[in-house]
Amino acid sequence: MADPARRRSEQEVLAKIATIHATGVSEGVSAITPGAAVIAMLIPQTTEAFPLAVGVGGPAERIVANRDRIVAAIAENLAR
Repeated sequence: MADPARRRSEQEVLAKIATIHATGVSEGVSAITPGAAVIAMLIPQTTEAFPLAVGVGGPAERIVANRDRIVAAIAENLAR
């Protein structure tokens, strides 16, 4: 069962969704695995297929320190 201390309010979840929609980037630091982080972006689609995303994950300190480079690399490759 999920740790009740990690529960988020509806307002927190909606704010996070709004940020993801505005930036196109979803980020999580120690959200599921303590000490791990992930950055993900939606893969553009030309059909009505299921939504897919690509992400980069690893040790939180490395992902956070390289956030801008990771976002730029994902965006560049998705633009191809």
